[in-house]
Amino acid sequence: MKVSSFICRKGTPWQFQLLGVVLLTAFAGVARAEYYAGLPADTPAIYRSECGSCHVAFPPGLLSSSWGFLSGDGWRQVMNNLPKHFGDKVELDEPTRRKISDFLLRYAADSRRFDARGDSPRLTSTTWFVRMHGSVRPFAHDSRIGSLANCTACHPLAEVGHYEQLAPLARQIMKKG
Repeated sequence: MKVSSFICRKGTPWQFQLLGVVLLTAFAGVARAEYYAGLPADTPAIYRSECGSCHVAFPPGLLSSSWGFLSGDGWRQVMNNLPKHFGDKVELDEPTRRKISDFLLRYAADSRRFDARGDSPRLTSTTWFVRMHGSVRPFAHDSRIGSLANCTACHPLAEVGHYEQLAPLARQIMKKG
């Protein structure tokens, strides 16, 4: 029996209906906060400057601490493979690498919908990202976008970790899709 059908079923005591509504509202708020948490207030400046110099300094909650099935941690995997960081060689001194890595792991998502699949954990291959962007994937190679990792092309506030607002380009693409 679905929770919603139990809550709305005729004859269910009002206390159970109220409890159901409260619980559903609470869980919906948690899920939404996980998606749109933005960058934490204590985001290290070094994270913004080092990672943000090549791409958006992604909110750590967009990738989980786990990666695939029994294969380690997503952010740990990214940080341990910096010499081969998605086709680029990233060089950080050890204290900087450790500070960024600790920050990413501390705020990583703990939900499977943020697990990434593939040879290397990518935000664009998480269950959440694919579900949210599946219909626009064909437009990712549009010259105005360049790649799915160019968040600011469609989300003007991506630099501060907020993805709710859409740019005119995103609305235009969504109409085509």
